[in-house]
Amino acid sequence: MAAIEVPKQLVDNDASFFEEDMVTPYLKIVDTVEQVDTAVMEAGVDPEDLNAPWHNDFPL
Repeated sequence: MAAIEVPKQLVDNDASFFEEDMVTPYLKIVDTVEQVDTAVMEAGVDPEDLNAPWHNDFPL
């Protein structure tokens, strides 16, 4: 699970950006899909705010 950030000015200006423009402030490897929500919260995001595929019945 990773949180990836892109500088706001690139997004605001609708500029092209590349991998070297991105920052990864949070990275965690989980063993099971059940651990994803905890990792999301550790990254500072409420899992309820996401349209999360691990919350549906489709097998990952």
